[in-house]
Amino acid sequence: MDFFNIRERGRKIRSVYDELTSEGRRCFDHLRSVSRSFSFVIMDLPPSLRNSVCCFYLLMRSLDSIEDDAPSLPIEVRGGICRDFHETLSEKEFETLSEEEIANAVVNEDYRKLLMDLGTVRGFMDTIPGRHKEIIREGLKTCGGGMAKFLDRDFGSKSDKTGISTMGELDEYCYYVAGVVGVGMGRMISTCEGETPLLNTDVYQPLMIHNALLLQKTNIIRDYRQDISRGKAYWPRTWPETESEFLPGICSKFLPGTLEYLNRFVEYVLETHLPPTIANLGLVNSPEIFHCCALPSAMAVATLVTCYNNRSVFEDQPVRVSPWETGMVSRVKDIRGFVDEVNLWLEVLREKLSPGGKKDLVESLKKRCNVVMVHGMQPGTYMEGLRWTDWDRTGVIERDC
Repeated sequence: MDFFNIRERGRKIRSVYDELTSEGRRCFDHLRSVSRSFSFVIMDLPPSLRNSVCCFYLLMRSLDSIEDDAPSLPIEVRGGICRDFHETLSEKEFETLSEEEIANAVVNEDYRKLLMDLGTVRGFMDTIPGRHKEIIREGLKTCGGGMAKFLDRDFGSKSDKTGISTMGELDEYCYYVAGVVGVGMGRMISTCEGETPLLNTDVYQPLMIHNALLLQKTNIIRDYRQDISRGKAYWPRTWPETESEFLPGICSKFLPGTLEYLNRFVEYVLETHLPPTIANLGLVNSPEIFHCCALPSAMAVATLVTCYNNRSVFEDQPVRVSPWETGMVSRVKDIRGFVDEVNLWLEVLREKLSPGGKKDLVESLKKRCNVVMVHGMQPGTYMEGLRWTDWDRTGVIERDC
């Protein structure tokens, strides 16, 4: 474990808190409670972006809590709240319940405390740029509408039919719960001095979506057992190439073929989303912003490799990878460092490949990643691998220099 970096982290947190208003400090307290993994990279961002991303994350987390962690609320009530959640930015009351009643329905204590304190988040938002507020509002509207579409799906793990049937449906779901955030982040980054306006164009948005889907699908793979214990099953029943049916996604215990399913899932996510993620990260210029975007992606690759051929995914032994213990915090500083880190984990994957795994997977991925790092990707290939492409566009704003 890198204790020097941990001490530096403590100094950084104190420095950030010294710059914040009382509302800002409360928001970052909430951020550290609901997302220990993202909070420390968000704190590394330039102040003009840091506070906006903090507000964006907290509001998205609040919305997700209503959709996913308030089972006592009827589906139609949650759907209406999700669709109207963006209106809370103007302090408009919900038609059905008060904010306190909604918060009290949320199971997780940290999420509940955040929802009870939405007024503080709104107050902190008054300190961020107006264009960032609009990006957040549009993101909440798109995300909330998409979440409402999936509320009536049967995600129950004891059901004969899971709510996600195909990888295309999983892409759609992940777009709403994560891809919208990726697009919003790209748009906000594009307004920062020294960053490319390309991040704010429809042409490049699929790269951000790929990056977000890499993170979200990693969580879905890693959290299989946790989701099952909550009565949720997000693994798709069929694979795109063969449409052959797999059932482990709706089972609560380890069964023959389950490990094969897991391995195919990991291989698919790496092959589909990792190269576009590298292309996306290669567009970011600022070292601080790059580190914030790249470290979670490096963690995702490490987590996927750790999950590969690992029965612990299906048992009561959570799979966790620490950025401090692996030392990647100090290594992932630029695109070269990110690709080097990816290559290190791909070598670990080589040692774990199952007999039925793709023999050329590691060499193929390393070659593609290095080519993308040097040459980028052709715009015409950005959409490849995204099985569902009918997402709502969030528009383009002018760059704020």
